[in-house]
Amino acid sequence: MTSAGGLVEARNCRPVDSLLSGPAGGVVGAAMVGRRTGAGRVIGFDMGGTSTDVARFDGDFEYVFEHRVGPVRLLSPALAIETVAAGGGSICRADQASWWWGPRARAPIRARRRMEPAAR
Repeated sequence: MTSAGGLVEARNCRPVDSLLSGPAGGVVGAAMVGRRTGAGRVIGFDMGGTSTDVARFDGDFEYVFEHRVGPVRLLSPALAIETVAAGGGSICRADQASWWWGPRARAPIRARRRMEPAAR
């Protein structure tokens, strides 16, 4: 799957075209569920462990042709998805005058088994 939500054969797939294929799959899936249930408009909300993706579908997909992944500017078609760097396993903390957030995965594996998910 590409960042634009389409399928391509492996031999025709370029890495730059699939950087956001996971979030694009979520948007395509939400749109298909909406169509099958008769909802003409859908808001997709996909919370993972470290980020949350939000997109809307109003009967047709919305695309962007220039976007950023971290500090890198990409000129490649992708579905319009807004991503927030906070997910179910992320915790927001304040340290004096600064805010910082991120996954709890910095803890050793043994400790992670005892941790409760932050989203509960």
